[in-house]
Amino acid sequence: MASFQAAARLDPHDAEAAYWQGVVHESLDDLEAARDAYREAYRLDPGSDKKATMLVEVQRRLGQYDDAAQVTDVALTRFPDSADLHYARGQLRLRAMDYAEAEASLRRAIELDPSHREAHETLATVLLRTDRAGEARREQAVASRLMDYEAGKRNMEPHLASSRDPAVPMLLAELELTERHYDDAIRWFSRAIALGGASARPVVGRAEALYSSGDVEGGDADLARLGDLSHPRIELARAARAVATGDADAARTYLATAVRGTLDEREFLRRAADLYDRIGDGARADALLQRAAEAPRTSSGYVVGTADPSELDRLPERLGAQMAAHR
Repeated sequence: MASFQAAARLDPHDAEAAYWQGVVHESLDDLEAARDAYREAYRLDPGSDKKATMLVEVQRRLGQYDDAAQVTDVALTRFPDSADLHYARGQLRLRAMDYAEAEASLRRAIELDPSHREAHETLATVLLRTDRAGEARREQAVASRLMDYEAGKRNMEPHLASSRDPAVPMLLAELELTERHYDDAIRWFSRAIALGGASARPVVGRAEALYSSGDVEGGDADLARLGDLSHPRIELARAARAVATGDADAARTYLATAVRGTLDEREFLRRAADLYDRIGDGARADALLQRAAEAPRTSSGYVVGTADPSELDRLPERLGAQMAAHR
């Protein structure tokens, strides 16, 4: 705080010095001081939607709802594409029990930023209060999924530079694949394959990512290395291929085999639900999302260096030997 205050004295027009004083005050739960600092930062830098959003959030936490609404409405005229400001407006309208306006603001926030977890959570609340439990479950499932993604990345990313454990990039790849970040998933699966190990799991995962990204030829090249073996992960990859090539009947067959097994893993089940969604079977997708909510997470609880065949979910030993011979 002393450093930021000194910076503000040296340059009274420095909005960042005021902003960071607000951050420190807020971290110390001195919300009134944080509000004043954020207000000054926003005055000095009215072109920053971030500073407007921080001011609105602290005003809301202080119960100054009219002030927060006024700042939000003005800021939205300057930043109509700010997901955070639309989310803030949605929160304020929810508190006022103006559910129609709250829903509109929250849906706009999600449209601008589909990964806005808090907007999905708050929209689920609005939907529940307006007797749309099914839609609310969908939004809550999206919010839970985003939370797991954030937690998994926090667990995996610090170890990427130093660890030679192939499970680290593999599990990160599965997180990225589940969130449809196909280029990142393919990159991390390739890293896991390069690090070695007898597991064919990253090869299966990369095939699924390639199919989902539209690269059927690339996925076929990976899947061909697995022969005619059946395993839930392989069946899910085959389902992704069927969806990519427009064969909904084959996709249903592969998906039924994939999810019939004992592989209760959250990310796996969510990807299967997505494929059911893509072929128009919303009921099965919803059922799998509910099952996924009770399933364990692999990535966020994984401890680097403790891998064994069960944790890595290796495919049959003869396939491991086949993969080693291929390398």
